[in-house]
Amino acid sequence: MALLKRKILPAILEYLPKEQIIFLIGPRQVGKTSILKLIQAEIVNKKIEFLSFNLEDKDHLDEFNESPKNLIKAIKENYSLSNTNKIIVFIDEIQYLKDPSNFLKYIYDEYKDQIKLIVSGSSSFYLDSKFRDSLSGRKIIFEIKSLDFEEFLNFRNQIKILKALDNINQATKATQDQYHDLVNEFMVYGGYPAVVLENKPEIKKQLLADYVNSYLKKDILENNIKHLDKLYKLMALLARYTGSLINKNELATTLSLSASTVDDYLLFLNKTFIISMAKPFYKNLRKELTKMPKAFFLDLGIRNYLIGDFNSPELRNDKGELWENFYFKLISDKYPKEDIKFWRTQDEQEIDFVIERQKIAIEIKSNPLRRTKIPKLFQEAYPEFTTDVLYGMIDIARFF
Repeated sequence: MALLKRKILPAILEYLPKEQIIFLIGPRQVGKTSILKLIQAEIVNKKIEFLSFNLEDKDHLDEFNESPKNLIKAIKENYSLSNTNKIIVFIDEIQYLKDPSNFLKYIYDEYKDQIKLIVSGSSSFYLDSKFRDSLSGRKIIFEIKSLDFEEFLNFRNQIKILKALDNINQATKATQDQYHDLVNEFMVYGGYPAVVLENKPEIKKQLLADYVNSYLKKDILENNIKHLDKLYKLMALLARYTGSLINKNELATTLSLSASTVDDYLLFLNKTFIISMAKPFYKNLRKELTKMPKAFFLDLGIRNYLIGDFNSPELRNDKGELWENFYFKLISDKYPKEDIKFWRTQDEQEIDFVIERQKIAIEIKSNPLRRTKIPKLFQEAYPEFTTDVLYGMIDIARFF
């Protein structure tokens, strides 16, 4: 089956002529290896020479752990190194190396004029234990996420819906009904490529179960996380109370853990691309709440697996939280996650999302019949912000 294109591909290809190491990081099973193959297909068309290594192959892993010079030896068995004909080297699953930072630093510093490195690493590689500052100035990082909604439609071969997104309210009833079904599917099962490409709901659920219980567990074990059962309980609590303020002390009491351990677990889940922490937005208003963050899941299928609910959104008690997390996914696919905050005062006036550098404030409502307004206090305090209210199904197309 032909590989399906990802929207990030052109941005990656722009860096092929540059010296920096290209890093593809992201959770397991999100499509990093497929993107490496897409890049290879592009350079084959341009007749550029390349070699590819997967460090799940123990022979390659042992050789490279012994010395980075063994990579040079492998290259020279196939090509002559020169300053005029740079070789592109792909290394998949770089996190399996004992010291990936020093390995890559050596190759870059000694051979950057002859070798272009493109590497992929799972979540665990990005954790501080293996990813060090010795590569400062030598790398460009691309975060590979689960499919965004537009990519989801493409993977589902729904070009008709993609073309209708700009004017979905004027589409035929059949197209609108199909669009609603696809939105519901994305909200329930998420955007992991293998899950999206599977048609049977029961197999989709099994794939999500395998991901949480197998692939995520690898990250947990590789990073020496203790109390595996309590980490899973923390994930389930975050899933059930998505978009709520995170009181770390209450979580510590509930899980019988120290507050510092809860902090470590939250950092781990953030670094492994399971959740994203939205911080409160505030300036100088005395009444603004300034401490507790919120957590959102970067894939809704993972969230729904953790709470054991795969029902359609309209049948669920957590419909509001589901829609809020869905719009967080749309927003985080468009803007940097660190820019996405929320606003809340001590008397509980709030705005769901404040995109700080873009100066945009967005409130999310699942029911278009319940009209709402942005709090006047926010508008008076931050007149430079564009404010908007987005209503469930009808406003999704505004992101594309």
